[in-house]
Amino acid sequence: MRQPGILNIKFQNLSCRRDIIDTCIWIDYEHERTNGIKDLGRLAERAMRFIIESGGTIIISNLNIKEFSRFFHKKGISNLRSVFRNRIEIYESSMSQMNEAEILAKNRNLPESDVLHAIIARDAKAILVTRDKHFLRLKDISFIRKPEDLI
Repeated sequence: MRQPGILNIKFQNLSCRRDIIDTCIWIDYEHERTNGIKDLGRLAERAMRFIIESGGTIIISNLNIKEFSRFFHKKGISNLRSVFRNRIEIYESSMSQMNEAEILAKNRNLPESDVLHAIIARDAKAILVTRDKHFLRLKDISFIRKPEDLI
């Protein structure tokens, strides 16, 4: 588990760049995961550092927060918030977004939570950073990138 402040980020000018980091990327970062070929935790860290150092904002949705509770201890969630404190925006999904996600998920046979994240990214005018292959089928909804695509 990472310690708070591990990135030692120097905050610079604000910009209009906004990114939603999918929960799988937060898990890569927090648990320093690898896949045997790539250091996923390091790639996640470098992508987040790029977003922050370029003056961007990381959006955390209420869906992220719900998913975090399954993968992180409360202390881990607090650590994430403390590291990114000046660059996090909390985004609350609306009922209409949830309804749209439910319909699209059924039509495309995809997890509703993934569809909701794509819709949130679209509506927030944000890039969705993920490795989840489900999102390849949602490229018409939002702009999808892997962490290494950002660096």
